[in-house]
Amino acid sequence: MSRLQVREYSGDDLLRSPARLPGKRSQNHRVSPSALFFLSLPLQGLFWLGKRAETPLEPSMQKWYNELYTKMVANGYQAQISENKPRYMELAHLLKDMFDKMDKAFTKNMF
Repeated sequence: MSRLQVREYSGDDLLRSPARLPGKRSQNHRVSPSALFFLSLPLQGLFWLGKRAETPLEPSMQKWYNELYTKMVANGYQAQISENKPRYMELAHLLKDMFDKMDKAFTKNMF
């Protein structure tokens, strides 16, 4: 009869040796640079959107922002306009307030 050999592992043994399946050879698995690039795209998109939100509006967008704000105030909107140049984040908040707080007739006329 064969004897069953049992080996006890300590925590240090597990940290030093890589995990292997029985009967399989260890292979070096490397992640290609293109895979890393594609995996990082969502983070790059979030970074770009955050950067863009802090950018001041260009003159044509700033004009549209001011027109939209004055029409909303005329229809009962109560919020302060920013003293300095508005940014894309403030335009997003204004549009969100318009769709959430203003009535459907007003939003249909704007778009």
